[in-house]
Amino acid sequence: MFHGVSDDYVEIGPCRDYLARLQKSAKDVKMVEFPDTWHAFDYLNLSPVPTVVQNAQTTHCSPKEEPLGTIVNIQTRMPFAYGDQCVGRNPHVAYSATSTRATEEAVKALLKAVFKLN
Repeated sequence: MFHGVSDDYVEIGPCRDYLARLQKSAKDVKMVEFPDTWHAFDYLNLSPVPTVVQNAQTTHCSPKEEPLGTIVNIQTRMPFAYGDQCVGRNPHVAYSATSTRATEEAVKALLKAVFKLN
């Protein structure tokens, strides 16, 4: 997983929690955290200056997927709903050339290793 530490659209905290749960179940998964990097950092058409996405919904919740696929808000122990208090608005997006290049290089290296390419 590749994630911006500054991301307020999909905050990094719940992603760290999800990563920890995956790692406990013996999944081979890692997360690369980029400082000063916002949501959609690899979208070239965005400005490198963080821009508010007016009225976009974001979540500060800690979701968990139940075995049958239901997404539960860990705080309320109820199925997630966009009316939950942890849902926010007006997050930011910004392009980051540095984080995009680092992600592309990491994916290339992973594919070379997995498929044993030169």
